[in-house]
Amino acid sequence: MTNSANKPRYIGEVDTLRALAVLLVVLFHTYPTVAPGGYIGVDVFFVISGFVIARAYLPNLLARRISLGAFWAARFRRLSPALLLMLAVVTFLALLIIQPDKLLLYGKSLLVQPFYVQNFAFWNEGDYFDYATTKPLLHTWSLAVEEQFYLCFGLAVLFFRFASRLLLPSLFLLAFASLLLSFYIEPRSPKTVFFLLPTRVWQLALGIFAFYVAKSIGRRGAVLNHMLICGSFATIAVCGLFFFDETSPFPGPHALITCGATAIALIALDTQTRSFGPLLFTPLRYVGNISYGFYLWHWPPISLWFLAMHEEPTAPVATLLMILAFGAAALSYHYVEQPIRQRRFLATIPALRRFVIGGMVTSAGAATAIIATDGALPLYPKEVQPFFLAANDRGSYRCPKSFRVLNPEAEHCPLTDNRTAPGVLVLGDSHADVIDEMLAAVAETVELPIYLAVRDCSLGRYGKTSYCSDHVLRKVIEQGKQIGVSTVLAISFWNDEMELDELIEQTQLLIDTGLGLVIMEVVPHDHSFDPVDRARAALRTKTSPSLEGLPLNDYLKATETQRSNFAAVAEHFPGRVTVLTPSDYLCKDGLCRFHTDRIPNYTDTHHLSKTGGEVLRPMFHNLFENIRSR
Repeated sequence: MTNSANKPRYIGEVDTLRALAVLLVVLFHTYPTVAPGGYIGVDVFFVISGFVIARAYLPNLLARRISLGAFWAARFRRLSPALLLMLAVVTFLALLIIQPDKLLLYGKSLLVQPFYVQNFAFWNEGDYFDYATTKPLLHTWSLAVEEQFYLCFGLAVLFFRFASRLLLPSLFLLAFASLLLSFYIEPRSPKTVFFLLPTRVWQLALGIFAFYVAKSIGRRGAVLNHMLICGSFATIAVCGLFFFDETSPFPGPHALITCGATAIALIALDTQTRSFGPLLFTPLRYVGNISYGFYLWHWPPISLWFLAMHEEPTAPVATLLMILAFGAAALSYHYVEQPIRQRRFLATIPALRRFVIGGMVTSAGAATAIIATDGALPLYPKEVQPFFLAANDRGSYRCPKSFRVLNPEAEHCPLTDNRTAPGVLVLGDSHADVIDEMLAAVAETVELPIYLAVRDCSLGRYGKTSYCSDHVLRKVIEQGKQIGVSTVLAISFWNDEMELDELIEQTQLLIDTGLGLVIMEVVPHDHSFDPVDRARAALRTKTSPSLEGLPLNDYLKATETQRSNFAAVAEHFPGRVTVLTPSDYLCKDGLCRFHTDRIPNYTDTHHLSKTGGEVLRPMFHNLFENIRSR
């Protein structure tokens, strides 16, 4: 514990900065068109966290006036009670609202909460914006980053107690390395830069630098400081409201603007000779005081509404939900957070430890029960259970994480143990990913090496984004040739927006390097093919789930343009391009089948389940045998 002599003075405007950060995040999640870049509020929070932790604890930790145990206990006292309360309430509501397919996913995200590794779990599921509204706990990824930082921060103090002169140089090198790492990884894996601590360290370190800079400057005149404060606040607000959106590479070079503005604001606030009155009015300060709770409570209502109503909340509904979230945050602040921080409850470390461990065990137990029952599936009629199960009938995300970490420059990963040429490289989006295990199993039977592209990119769409650039395609081809790939298998959710000229141009690139191309037409699909929708309809009408398929002619008519484009490519490159027609296997007697023996062939409206993928096994077996025999 710090004594009164060592306790830093309170800076009220920091709460105003917190208020700005949380309001940007809330606006982004609630009214995304109003604040398309509001997610930068999290980056602002990271810089503030580094500053506040350094200012409140670092000198006392280095001087051994407080112990590491006391520091970590203070962090748990600050963060865990409110989090555990939110988890308890949201889990209770989830059990009432969420149906098995999404409840199972919720259980998996709940299981990792007590261990503060939820950022890894969400990273493993894909991009932050992938089905975000189906994940009530998605926003807790940032709490995991902070807790991981606090652990590393405390351990670093052990070393720098004996080498204090190395603290700032080491911190600078670490922050610089973190920044370079984020620049390096962002074009390759934006979600990695977003979710994981190593590429966020520089933001937290920037807050620590702000503390040291302010400490070295000392108190100074108010006019310049107030100008810097106003400019920094305005920069953060303008960036969140106007400059950034979901397509911005973040956190990358762009994050330097908002994080730099935050650091400047913190330095100016800490060195001012008198408070800046306009930023201290009570409403904003109060929002800043309860900003942690508001952040905790603002996202679950939006997600739970979506999961219950199956549609995004309208602006009036979203406003009402935010009023409820604000009320929950205020109650949490006054009746949970403050009493525990002020030691009116859980006054001793053993009492705090018992409370936190008990809450963690309870959360983990509830999560285990949800996972073990496939999302409380036994509570539903047996005839709809396979439909809910089908929605989660997908394998793991493409390419093992261990492979991608150990081979950061690799553009493909092996799906089979066999490495003898010729090989097949599977290129495509999630439609390729969902059947990769089946493709690997088939390739093993004919002793054919098969590889999967690391990036979720489709042929004909390279050059549209930095993640799927023309340079990336050339790198994919070059690496494929080095390991003996002879054929590229392109599988994607093709649509009529496909540009034939670009498809021909990229096919030409493959042909010129001696590769053959196999294009699989999009699988039959329809808005009615979602098994969960059919299960819900059956529950609503108290009837058996529909097994109705899609007329083949409807599928052929809907895909006429893309099939014509594929035929044009095959004609342009005679003998070098093959087109596969999955409808020959998924459609019989003029009807494209939704199910196989009453087990859905689809996980949603257009992705094949493992059952549906097995229907295509003969098609790929014939293809792979032909490639192997060449």
